[in-house]
Amino acid sequence: MPLPSRSLLPGSLLLGLALLPLTAVADRPLSVVAPWEIPGADPSTSGYVYAHMRVAETLVDTDAAGQPAPGLAESWQVSEDGLAWRFALRDGVSFHDGRPLTAQAVAASLQQAQAKPGILDSAPIAAIEADGNEVVVQLESPFAPLLALLAHSTTLILAPAVYDDEGRVSQVIGIGPYRVESVAPPQRLGVERFDDYWGEAPAIDSASYLAVGRGETRARRPIPRPAPNWRSRWHAA
Repeated sequence: MPLPSRSLLPGSLLLGLALLPLTAVADRPLSVVAPWEIPGADPSTSGYVYAHMRVAETLVDTDAAGQPAPGLAESWQVSEDGLAWRFALRDGVSFHDGRPLTAQAVAASLQQAQAKPGILDSAPIAAIEADGNEVVVQLESPFAPLLALLAHSTTLILAPAVYDDEGRVSQVIGIGPYRVESVAPPQRLGVERFDDYWGEAPAIDSASYLAVGRGETRARRPIPRPAPNWRSRWHAA
């Protein structure tokens, strides 16, 4: 099944949990229904769901205009010859299992993404390495779209513990305002708020995702009325 672009997913995913308060109901988990199934835990096949349910993040993000913006990397610079990109990681960031975000963990996660069919295999990447608190991407030739590739959902950064010796992903332990509470591929995913998230804390406590392929079935599902105070609930820190 072709993977939808992170920037082109329609409103059925509500643009991720950023817009979820439109259907939030007080004291009830939020329900999200969309057509995309969850084949498994690997971002190479299911990253678009995990990214939009906010349970994992990428090294680079995008702003409202679709331009590159800081993600887990707070800044970056490129050498004059365009062959070396250095990404400085944010301080004080932890995975959902409590382990700190390190350049080694990021480099290892990106190496796994590069080894699998996905967006990174279209770039002339010679090496991905850790150098102190920076991740260094060495290119064989200049490649301006690198930032866009590093913002793609197939390059989500996961904790080292999720990979086995063959590079298979056993579970999703990422970095995001929500963490996986339960998952039942290919249809169901439950998430709950991660209180130690490095960014702004969300006000919605939990949400569930259900993959429903038939559009008429999704349309028949009842949509709960918004809570009167959904704006204050969402924006509360």
